[in-house]
Amino acid sequence: MINHQTEMAPQKPTIQNSPLTARETEVVRLIAEGLTTKEIADRLGIAFKTAVCHRSHVANKLGTSNAALLTRYAIRMGLIEP
Repeated sequence: MINHQTEMAPQKPTIQNSPLTARETEVVRLIAEGLTTKEIADRLGIAFKTAVCHRSHVANKLGTSNAALLTRYAIRMGLIEP
């Protein structure tokens, strides 16, 4: 008997299935734009320590705090232009 199961292509990540909150997504976008944590805090009107917490949550959820990898993630998610 022949098995006609089709191999499913991996699902492309989208904002809707992202593990990040809206604020964390915004922080990733700003990191990808090259802003420092201090600049992110100023831009979002939040305390520096709050920005540090957001970055920490992003790092835990995505498994990296590397800015280059976060930038790649932001591009894949359509948060910034390549």
